[in-house]
Amino acid sequence: MAWAAMWLYVIERNNSYLNDANSWVPSPSTNWTMCWNDMKLAVAAVGASATGDSKYKDALASSMSFWKNGVSTSNGGLKILDSWGTLRYTSAQCMLALVYYKLYKDESAKSFAKSQMDYILGNNPANMSYIIGFGSNYPKHPHHRAASGYVGWDQWKEPAKNVLIGALVGGPDSSDRYTDQTDKYTCSEVGIDYNAGLVGALAGMVQFYGEIPHNPNTPTPATPTPSNPSFKYGDLNNDNEVNAIDFAYFRQYLLGLPTPNLNIEAGDVNGDGDTNALDFAVMRQYLLGLISSFPNRR
Repeated sequence: MAWAAMWLYVIERNNSYLNDANSWVPSPSTNWTMCWNDMKLAVAAVGASATGDSKYKDALASSMSFWKNGVSTSNGGLKILDSWGTLRYTSAQCMLALVYYKLYKDESAKSFAKSQMDYILGNNPANMSYIIGFGSNYPKHPHHRAASGYVGWDQWKEPAKNVLIGALVGGPDSSDRYTDQTDKYTCSEVGIDYNAGLVGALAGMVQFYGEIPHNPNTPTPATPTPSNPSFKYGDLNNDNEVNAIDFAYFRQYLLGLPTPNLNIEAGDVNGDGDTNALDFAVMRQYLLGLISSFPNRR
């Protein structure tokens, strides 16, 4: 709930959401990581960017120090927080590390994430990828009923009939040993929460280490406009009205869909020099009558 409140604050800049987040999570520090039952550090990651409050940065910094110095490391270099599904925690911390690097340019955080993600992808003593379907050597017996494709338990001892492409398994033990058996669920289990942190970490790896392919449909940020423009803010289609038609065109623009000739500069309704989803949220508030004018705009 605190994480959701923090995101609502980012979108709407309504302090009641921030108050809720601070009420539910007064101290986001924890010697754990972002996971299925603890989102304190997720709150800190969003809060650090949205508010600049030092308590969020401190929570993230403390977490990075804990993982570097307080979490045990296998001989192969894997940080192991817990023996059951260890890679879910490691990959989630990699995501937080890359967010920390994005915010504060801490090279050690980026290097930490790279070392752990390299291990997950195959740079480990077993020369094994722990993402199913990635590379040539990956788990063949995930603890997943649909992937298995069998009915009886004894049949599950066979390799899965269906390749569960992209799923992250729990991973090896503290000795870097992975037991590729369906009933060894502490190693072979998969889950939504396992992949949640992994996808975020992979996105960060692409951003900071890989070449991001250019999408020709990606909207080009608008340049800052004069304080007294010759158009009405919110009036994207230049009909001198700010209404649901402009809102619909705005949505098409943000999705990269074909649009008529629009005045994109008019979409910068919050006055930050850019036309993006934050403006879209402000425009929604305006059309719903929640605000009577655009902030920082006449």
